[in-house]
Amino acid sequence: MDRHLFAKKRVSLAVSVALGAVAASPAIAQDSESANSQMMEEVVVTGIRSSLKRAMDTKRDATGVVDAITAEDIGDFPDTNLAEALQRITGVAIDRDRGEGARVTVRGFGADFNLVTLNGRQMPTHSGFGRSFDFGDIASESVSGVEVYKTAQASVPTGGIGATINVLTAKPLDNPGLSASLAARGVKDQSSFTGDEWTPEVAFLLSNTFMDDTVGIAITGSFQERHSGQAGAGNGNWIERDGIGIPDNGQQINGPTEGDIVGLPQQQYYALDEWRRDRTNAQVTLQWSPIETLTATLDYTYAELDLRHTQNSVAAWFSPTGQSGNWINENGVVSPLVYTETNNQPDLTMGAFSDASINERKSLGFNLQWDPTDRLSLALDYHDSEATRNPNSVYGSSAQVYVYLWSNVNFSGLPKRTANSDGRYGRAHLTR
Repeated sequence: MDRHLFAKKRVSLAVSVALGAVAASPAIAQDSESANSQMMEEVVVTGIRSSLKRAMDTKRDATGVVDAITAEDIGDFPDTNLAEALQRITGVAIDRDRGEGARVTVRGFGADFNLVTLNGRQMPTHSGFGRSFDFGDIASESVSGVEVYKTAQASVPTGGIGATINVLTAKPLDNPGLSASLAARGVKDQSSFTGDEWTPEVAFLLSNTFMDDTVGIAITGSFQERHSGQAGAGNGNWIERDGIGIPDNGQQINGPTEGDIVGLPQQQYYALDEWRRDRTNAQVTLQWSPIETLTATLDYTYAELDLRHTQNSVAAWFSPTGQSGNWINENGVVSPLVYTETNNQPDLTMGAFSDASINERKSLGFNLQWDPTDRLSLALDYHDSEATRNPNSVYGSSAQVYVYLWSNVNFSGLPKRTANSDGRYGRAHLTR
């Protein structure tokens, strides 16, 4: 090292420190006088920025990899569906039922591999999809935040391979004073053929604290009705054959040739589905905090989902022989756009299907949190939870009626899910 250069740096440093001290002295005196003459005003951040700040604080204070979504205000979660809110988080994807978010996949692990808790308590499931949790059961109006733990932590229940998702509900002592929220909206769903196009949603939240904000109560409730429908077409099975086995009878358009792999439909169906869903949620939370370091919480949560489903369908069972078709060839793999059999071979089925169920979720919990020091926290938590699924129609859980017609003269249809001009799927032509 150059000694002259080092000495020059030391001199420069000493001069800069001295100049900085001289320049700072008037500023320090002026700041002191300003502080004595006026009080600092309080800045309160609300809305979206407050929500983002609380989410960042959760991630910053966590010891592992945690993502969070918090409500912008009391009773104001970013989305009306929890699953659709969770897909905002990196690495989270969702599955939909009836057009609504239902189940969550985290980092490629499906819903069965994720643990869902409500206020830190594992909830039973009744979705019929294994241990996966149906987020359509819980309304978002009573939710204050959702935490996604992507790594294990000692304070978080185990069991989630992909992630542990903790749903937090509103608590009165988190927002001291009187808070009230009432929301009413209408949902427009044009997918239903027989149901109402407009359906209502109503939700309320009332929270208040007493005795110098040491006692609080919060009551939330919501009701949502929705009608939806679906027109679909599909094929139950495909049979693969070599292109040389498809007859060249003059009825083929862009027909397959030798060496092509041909996919022939065997069970083609068209169906019209209708759903009616009524969701009711309610929660009561009581809190008591006699001293700053001790908080007791008693809460009861109730969720009900009343789902009714009807279906009308028509289907054909092919041989399949490849008699006639309008074919599409994609690199030697051939499948029909329109497929027809005419030699008394296809069988026709028509059916009507109805199922109805009512899902109930109940949870009673008590939590005692004591923080004697900044580095020690003790908690006692007890909860009794149950989830049931019961039939809700005169036919029980489900009923179906089918009519079979064998050896029809002609059946022609679209095996592929190709949309028609009206946006619906499938086209069938029957001839007797």
